[in-house]
Amino acid sequence: MYPEEKTHKLNVLHAWWPGGLVIGGLLTAILAWMGFGWQVRMATIMVAAVIYLVLILGQKLPTYRESRSRCSVQRNVQGNPATGIPAVDAHNVHDRNN
Repeated sequence: MYPEEKTHKLNVLHAWWPGGLVIGGLLTAILAWMGFGWQVRMATIMVAAVIYLVLILGQKLPTYRESRSRCSVQRNVQGNPATGIPAVDAHNVHDRNN
């Protein structure tokens, strides 16, 4: 999505995440104070989720080191076959084992 600005965009996301929680909480508290039921309050949160879904549809998501490496998802989940311990950093564990 933003190959040259990944760090900046991630910082913006993390900066606004608590803001969204506070705004959503205040909005639902105001709706509760106005006498609306839980269905209306839940719908306001779902509207935000649908807006985010529409915004991200059609975006090209970036690939990361793990998806470009030779390690499959199955190997990442299995971890280190020699010890049976799940891999914390599967990319490095599999490189040492091969």
